[in-house]
Amino acid sequence: MTTTAFRSTASDSTVGTAEQQLKVLLVDDPAGLDQLCAIASPLPYAQIVAAASSKADARAAIALANPDLIIVNVELGDDSGFDVAAAAGTAEVVFLASSGEFAADAFKFNAVDYLVKPVRSESLLPVILRARERMLAKRALEAARRHPAIPSTMHGEGFWVKYLGRTFFVPISSISWVEAHGEYVRLHAEGRAHLARLRMNDLEELLQSRQLIRVHRSAFVRLDSVKEVKRDGNRIAAVRSSCGQWVAVGARYEKAVRNYLRA
Repeated sequence: MTTTAFRSTASDSTVGTAEQQLKVLLVDDPAGLDQLCAIASPLPYAQIVAAASSKADARAAIALANPDLIIVNVELGDDSGFDVAAAAGTAEVVFLASSGEFAADAFKFNAVDYLVKPVRSESLLPVILRARERMLAKRALEAARRHPAIPSTMHGEGFWVKYLGRTFFVPISSISWVEAHGEYVRLHAEGRAHLARLRMNDLEELLQSRQLIRVHRSAFVRLDSVKEVKRDGNRIAAVRSSCGQWVAVGARYEKAVRNYLRA
């Protein structure tokens, strides 16, 4: 490991091809950085490309290493991890903190997750896998823009999704949540994400009748399988879906979500 403006590292992880690996930037105070690196380096699909202990060094690392994922401590000495996230570009972000105090603000950044220290490998691994799913979905979206998909169709209790010459049937009953993705949506079902050319507004009535409730202008969640909620004062700020993903709750939809969950 060499030390310059930031510390460049190499992961021991060999799972997956180079295209499947997540390039990971770690940002923490000096006392926590070595421990975080030790926890993250052995995890599947995590290639630690840089580590930094200040906002300035993190921004330099983002420019030089172009990470796919940034794991950053909100409480970064005199700096703030939110300032690092603001400079993340297209990288996914996971926030760390000593308490849940900053959770509501974290999800304004569409964070993959918010973890309370101490962080352990068993809590970080599913986060890495979700971040990788997001990365692969972004790449699928880029490919779809280069090779436009045939418009997806609703059929009975599911969707026929056509993409790059293959056709998939996605039952509505298998969908845990849906998110807007530009002119597409991503249907999250049974551990996979299917990119489909569908409009959020067209889905609202159909999905709501099947327990998938709109919680944000860009997301639906199957509320009967929600495992946890995060609050900002009395308001529900986010819900954790059955697949483990935190999804922000928009102010416009919060009352309906609260009434449905009776939370």
